[in-house]
Order: sequence, then C-alpha cells, then structure tokens
Amino acid sequence: MAVVTEEAARPEGDLVGLVEIPPSLNRLNWGALMLPFLWALAHGLWSWVGVFVAVRVLNFGIGGLMRRFEVEATVPNVVVWVVMALAAWAIGLMFALRANRLHWQREAARVERQSQDSIPRWPQSVDSFSKSQGQWAAFGVAVYVLSTLLSAYGAFDGSSRFSWMPAALVATTIVELVFLGAVFVWDWRGRKGAS
Repeated sequence: MAVVTEEAARPEGDLVGLVEIPPSLNRLNWGALMLPFLWALAHGLWSWVGVFVAVRVLNFGIGGLMRRFEVEATVPNVVVWVVMALAAWAIGLMFALRANRLHWQREAARVERQSQDSIPRWPQSVDSFSKSQGQWAAFGVAVYVLSTLLSAYGAFDGSSRFSWMPAALVATTIVELVFLGAVFVWDWRGRKGAS
C-alpha cells in the first residue's frame, strides 16, 4: 500500500483539502451579510438560523406592536425602528465575518466523518467556492434593492395609515446605506492590503 501525502493527493485547482481556511477566504462574506438567514439555511448552520429567526421575530414583533397600538410619529418611535434595523445588520455582520470559517469547519467535520481512513476530500475548490459566494452576494444585493423599493412603494403610496412609516423607512434606509458603505470600504481596504 502506497503512502500518499496530502500535498501529493491534492490535484490542480487548489482543492479545499486543508482544515485551515485559506487566507483568500478568511474575509467578510457578502452573501452571508445580505441574506444571512438564507445563507445559514443553505449551508446547514442551524444555530445561526435560530439566531436570525429570533432577530426577525423581535423586529416584526416590536414593529407589529407599534402598528397595533397605532403609535404616532415621534422621533423616539423612528429611533426604535432604526435601532432595530441596525441591531439586525450588526448581528448579520458578526455572522458574515465568520461565515466562511464556519462553513469551512462544518465541511471539515463532514468530510472527516465520511472518510476516517483516507485523506479528506472536499467537494469544491477555493475558486468555485469564491465564485458561488459571489453569486450569493449578487443575489443578496438584488433582494435588498427590490425589498427596499417595495417597502418604499408601500410606505409612500398613501395607503399606510401610519404617518411615521415613511420617516422610519427613509431613516432606516439612510442608516443601512451608510452602514453598508462603511462595511464595503473597510472590506475593500482589507482586500487591497492583503494583495
């Protein structure tokens, strides 16, 4: 029986065969930031799915209570709405910073369980993983833009009986865009410095 080293067993294309995450993937995952619930669900990160369900239930619960009791448009009400949105984005950012590593560790454990006596084989290369995460990011941006436009239509079409909804939507959208812009600049500088 021939002894095969890990380096010799890894074919061209930089297969994901190392337990340590490659430096090119040790960064923010934009797909996980823009669609955290769906990304966690698709990648089998169940504890994070629970976190995002709890955050959404809290957001919709507070928003529903504000609507149910017909809370008037005051600065504190709009601030509550904006703080809820920022909290959801902050939790999403924490997840997005760890998403590639969490997925990598999950895959390493899965592969290790599958083949105890052979060299672990990963289902995809670093390049294909990066490409699929780029598709997640593009889809996440498209969903964000579409949902913002639909929310704006619902808030500004005149059918809303809550006078504070347009103000909350505008304030939340501005804060979200500033937040995403700051994250983008931070991520871009990090990638630029790494290369």
